[in-house]
Parts: sequence; C-alpha cells; structure tokens
Amino acid sequence: MKKAYLFLLLVLITGFYFSGSLTFTQPTTVWSKLYNGPANQQDSSVGVSINAAGNVFITGWSLGSGTSSDIVTIRYNPETGDTLWVNRFNGTPGTMEDKVSAITSDNNAVYITGWSFTPSRDIVTIKYDAATGSRLWVKTYNGTGNGGDYGFAIAVDGSGNVYVSGRSDVGGAQKFTTIKYDASGNVVAGWPSVYTGAFSSTFDQAQAVKVDGSGNVYVTGKSGSAGVEDFLTLKINSNGTIAWAKKYNGTLNGEDNAVALVLDNSAANVYVAGYSFRVGGVQDFMTIRYNASTGDSSAAASYNGPLGSTDVLTTMAIDNANNVYVTGYSAGTGSGFDYATIKYNSSLAQQWVQRTTNSGSDFPYSIAIDNAAGNIYVTGSSVGSGTGYDYLTISYKNTGVFNWEKRENGSASGNDYASGIALQDSSKIFVTGSANFSGTGIAFYTLRYSMFNAIEPISTTIPQNYSLMQNYPNPFNPSTTIRFDIPKSAFVQLTVYDILGRAQEILVSEQVRAGEYMVKFNAEKYSSGIYFYTLTAGDFRETKKMILTK
Repeated sequence: MKKAYLFLLLVLITGFYFSGSLTFTQPTTVWSKLYNGPANQQDSSVGVSINAAGNVFITGWSLGSGTSSDIVTIRYNPETGDTLWVNRFNGTPGTMEDKVSAITSDNNAVYITGWSFTPSRDIVTIKYDAATGSRLWVKTYNGTGNGGDYGFAIAVDGSGNVYVSGRSDVGGAQKFTTIKYDASGNVVAGWPSVYTGAFSSTFDQAQAVKVDGSGNVYVTGKSGSAGVEDFLTLKINSNGTIAWAKKYNGTLNGEDNAVALVLDNSAANVYVAGYSFRVGGVQDFMTIRYNASTGDSSAAASYNGPLGSTDVLTTMAIDNANNVYVTGYSAGTGSGFDYATIKYNSSLAQQWVQRTTNSGSDFPYSIAIDNAAGNIYVTGSSVGSGTGYDYLTISYKNTGVFNWEKRENGSASGNDYASGIALQDSSKIFVTGSANFSGTGIAFYTLRYSMFNAIEPISTTIPQNYSLMQNYPNPFNPSTTIRFDIPKSAFVQLTVYDILGRAQEILVSEQVRAGEYMVKFNAEKYSSGIYFYTLTAGDFRETKKMILTK
C-alpha cells in the first residue's frame, strides 16, 4: 500500500499519468428540437449562427406544400429550445426551388444568402429582424448573362453592411461575384465586384468571404473548368476595386478547390484552405497564408494522410492566438474515411493531427473554437452500427488532447447529417443538421450541449483562497459530491485517479469564475477501492482521498 501512495505522490509531482481508458465528462444534452415542414418531406438545415447576445438562429431549406423548396430561418430560445419564430420564404410562388447556403448574424439582424427563382435563378439575400423574425428586406441579383446565379457565402461588418459572394453568369461563363449592400439593402456604389481579370476562367465560384475592420473584402474559391481548377483568392478594396488576385495550382494541374478563408486577429494575414490534387491523382489538404496587404504567399502546408490517398479539407477556423485549425475527411487504415483535424501555428507549422478511428466512414463539415476554455469542436456525420450515418461531434483541447465525442441517431435510424456547429461558451454548444425521425422523415434537428451542468455554484460569496474539500459522503456508493473554492477566474481541472495513479475521469476542465462550487462524481462503473481526486487551478494544486464501497 505504501508503494501505491508513493507512486501516486510521484505522479502528482511529475505530472499526470493517463490510462488508456480515461473518461472525460460527457456533455449534457440540454434540449433537442425538430423542425418538420408542411410537406412532411425533406427539410435540410445548413447552418447555425449565434450573435453576441447569445441568440441562436438556424437556416436551411424545406419542401413546402406545393412550393418545392423554401428557405426557412428559425430562432430558438438558447436556454429552453423554445421556437421564438419561424420564417419561410418562397421567391416565386409555385414549384421553383429556393435554397440557402450561408447564415450570419449581429445583435439586430440575421442574414442569409442562397438562390431563388425570380423567375431566373438569382442570388438571394435576406435580412431578418433578430427579435421578431420579420423580413426587413429581400434582395436578388441577376448577372448580366441572365443565367444561373448563386450565393455561397455571407459576412456583415460593424456598420451593418452585408457582403455576399458566389458566382454569376457573365456571357455564358460563371464569374466570382461579390455584392455589398448597406444596412438598408441598397447596393453600395462601385459594387457588385465581378472578377474578369487575368486568372478568370469559364467556371469561377467564390465559396468564402471575410471583411476586415477597414472594409476590405477577401474572397476565395475555385477557378477553371471541370476537372482543371485552381484556388482563386481576391482582395477587394472597400470601393469594390480589385486590390490583388492570387491563384494556386497543385502539382497535378487537376482540381484544386479552396473552400475556406480566415483572417488573423490583426487582419495582417489571410489563410485560405481547401484540397489540391498531386501527382498520383489524389487530393491532399492544402492551406496557404497570404500577406493581406500585398497578396504575397508567405507560408503553405499540405497534409497527406496515412494511406497516401484521398484527403479532402472541408472547413477551417482560427483562434485568438492565430493558430489555424483545419478539418476534413481522410482515407484511413481499414476504416473508410476519418475525421482528420490539424492544428497549425500562425506560420503553418503543424502542431498536431487528430484522427477518428471508427470502423465506418466519418465526414466532418463544421468546426468551432471556444477560446476561453481552449477547446476545439468538430461536427459532421459518421457511420453508426446499423443506424446509417449519425451526427458525430468531437471535442479536443487546443493541445490536441481528446476531450469527448457525442453521437446522435434519429429515431428512424436513417442517415443523419450534422452541417453546422456554433457556441457561446462551453455551456452553450449548438449543433444543427438533418436527421431521420419516425413520422417526419428528414427534418431539421438542432441540439444544445452543455459542459457546465455538472458544476453547481453553491454561494454568491467570493472565497479568499483556493480550497478543495473532502467529498461527502465518504465512503460512498455509487455517487459523491466534491466541493471546491475558486477566489478568481481560472482554468480549473478536477481529475479522479485510481490507487495506481492512473487518471480515470476528468470531472471539470474549463474556465471557471470566482465562486464556491460543487460537482457530483458517479462511480457506478468503477470497482470498490481507494481513489484520489486532484484540483488544479493556476498554481494551486491539492489532492484528497475517497473510498468507494460496493
């Protein structure tokens, strides 16, 4: 027994020892909501947005009663999941489709873009009142060729100007098209910006847009013809003129497709990501850093998975320290496709790679970052056991350590596809997509997860010192309560170890405000014996013993 205590002491002095079966506290599902359209047929949610006030907005398309697909935008109460409003939009009454591809929001309004028949297929942009859901304005854009025009990306600046990017028909060719609307929905002078420059080709499609604090707009996508395409990235000045244009052609001269763009925190650098064909005829992840002022490429990183086969990047995010995170699907060993999530530093030096290892294929579509807690969240779809595709949401620490994963399967056990994730903090994580449920078919399915439910504040008093109390009851079977005091906001970790010093469960791993707290530990799955729990917060560290008797 003394050896065990000495071993634990050594572990606590030198660092954690994690067993292979370490369990992290799983997120609680606070609520889940379905939206089934009037046709009781297919309803596809494409994205979620949260504004600074914490309001949650979902958008997608839904088959109507005699109207083909309509654009549907919904606001949910973030605390209860109650539906606060629903707005259905049908551009030309009848059977022509209206579809949405992107959503964003600010404190006053919600903005979406996509396409609508009016009666030709045009880019459609809608601004809704965030509080009531009423449509403040609807704007369509018909390219000069009067052909197919599509909106794929949207952004809004601090003055309420709205930026929409996609493609429009110009003389039978498709061109990068970016439109700037003022807060009232008027097209700003000098816009739209339609790129027909040296790198333009017969099929150009913008797929991501960002705006900096000076009103400069950055757009990326693909340019070329079927099977022979390059990354195309533009900087557009605030007056609609092109500041620079850059293309990237992979080593195979095949299909290179840029799908995501982020700006660093000072808007000094632009990061573009997508996938690129290399010699051998397969895709790799490709991420490029451009100088925002000059457009010069200053760094690049590619990722070729373990099989040297198909690797398709789907999305990207950046944290407050300018670390860049990309994810996509990558051919795995005996497992179809895996989520492959990579962290790069600001110079695009790889910091870590995490891959899923499920027996079926996994396809990630959305990524979000909790800067306060240092967590990364990836969501998408994964083949389940006899359930078709399920939602699969995974959380990692920004160090690459796995936190948890959560699956969702609709009651019909059909194919369920998560399309978007957004969060306010670790207590408000929202995932949306489309799932199969009995009686509704394919419906919008939106959930809120929370990691804070296990922690309960027990007093409004701000303690003067850190402290960790003895659990009660002790001995216990199967659950017990652990109290701790935090005198100032800190990142707190509370970990349970077995007698050999192997970490068994992380009960708390997040930023916690000053206060007195308690957390419950359910040891139902553990065997009788002596366990230890350790609280770390800043420079504070304390360990106590507890006894499980069954």
